[in-house]
Amino acid sequence: SEVWGKKVLSSNDNFSIGYYLHEGLKDHKKAYPFLEASAMEGNEFGCCEFAKCLMFCHEREYESINEKALSWLMKAANQGSCEAYLRIGMLY
Repeated sequence: SEVWGKKVLSSNDNFSIGYYLHEGLKDHKKAYPFLEASAMEGNEFGCCEFAKCLMFCHEREYESINEKALSWLMKAANQGSCEAYLRIGMLY
């Protein structure tokens, strides 16, 4: 669909592009906005992958990023994501 003449991606489109950039090309910074958009739209997989991307993109700010990542992982876990539960356990 289009909004104000710009193509709008669905949360699944954002997730697919972000996942490819993050996991396939290992370009965490380019993946960040796509995964963030997917997570903000409530996509379970987007929440989990965005949390992983947060940790990769901001390694130096470890504690504050882990809190943000944990928040997104909790959202994914609440939707039934087994990977989110695993990653929550790894943070502790």
